[in-house]
Amino acid sequence: GQVKYDLVHTIFCGTDTVVTAVGDNKQQIMRWALAMDDPFSEFDADFGGLRTTLFNNYRSSPDLVRIQHVLAQALDSGAMEPISQTEGTIDGESCVILDFPSPKTEARHLAKTISAAIADKKLLPRDFVRTRSAEGRGLRRCIETSF
Repeated sequence: GQVKYDLVHTIFCGTDTVVTAVGDNKQQIMRWALAMDDPFSEFDADFGGLRTTLFNNYRSSPDLVRIQHVLAQALDSGAMEPISQTEGTIDGESCVILDFPSPKTEARHLAKTISAAIADKKLLPRDFVRTRSAEGRGLRRCIETSF
């Protein structure tokens, strides 16, 4: 965050050293790590930054790029839509955004989806990953009772 920027600024600002900053303002999660709110504007002012927008996405399928752009626009209305440089290889839905009225409704949906995938696609419990804590939202008990 700010401490790291201050260190780079102290060492390199006003010297002939070329300093490059790479990233984007859509990394809002970093604010939880006490990152700066708008580091690139400060960098531009301090180091005379020259911005170069990258338009190609070499990692995400076209479907994922479209979804990522919707989320990016929610954070930055001026976000440019990148161009996917990969082939869409996912059959069916590549990603969905679901909003549930309650943890119980969400848990039922998750249990039904997981049970169907285990039965239809011969998946194992180890094939599923929980990416955020279920405990904080009361999901764990709801999911356990939904199976």
